[in-house]
Amino acid sequence: MDDLTKRVATLSPAKRALLERRMASRNGDKAQQPLLACRTGHGPARASFAQERLWFLHQIEPQSAAYNVPRPIRIRGELELSILHQALNAIVARHEPLRTHFALVDGTLRQIVAENASVELPVVDLRNMGEAAELIDHEAALPFDLSTGPVLRAQLLRFHTTEHLLLVTMHHIVSDAWSAGIFFQELTTLYGSFSEKHESPLAPLKLQYGDYAEWQRFAS
Repeated sequence: MDDLTKRVATLSPAKRALLERRMASRNGDKAQQPLLACRTGHGPARASFAQERLWFLHQIEPQSAAYNVPRPIRIRGELELSILHQALNAIVARHEPLRTHFALVDGTLRQIVAENASVELPVVDLRNMGEAAELIDHEAALPFDLSTGPVLRAQLLRFHTTEHLLLVTMHHIVSDAWSAGIFFQELTTLYGSFSEKHESPLAPLKLQYGDYAEWQRFAS
């Protein structure tokens, strides 16, 4: 008999019955938790709690860039611009949050996902990293318009034919450190695959962030 079992055995019948009722209630709550699955219906998903907080802060200071997340990635070696652009757009097509803007629908904040969206990839020729630092600071200070999108911007800074800096800036409402890691992993995978004239090797996503947001609302 373990220590917990011994302690339960010493309880009075009334206390033991109370403990059993509480345990049964907790198990019932767990059993009633909905499973995370694809949302039903065709309307826009509700925003998650985190997105709602960031949207509210954006309403207070719409010109603020406090929640911009710039991520510069140095690329060394030969680079095919068209393939990099193709890979970026494949990720935007794959992940709904990257083509989302936000709107109040009947008083509820909703994620409005564009069916078709693409990201521009302007190329800026530079001579040194000092100029790059100025551009990164400038880009980080440009606000996003969450009511219209896009919520992602990209630029390619070129120092040499074999030396580039890819600058991807997202609003925190659709990106965090964990999802950024996935973004750049998939970008590397897609660029390599497209360079070899292959299709995307990435399996279709079973769930999108809107599915999670709806589940979160229902489960809370």
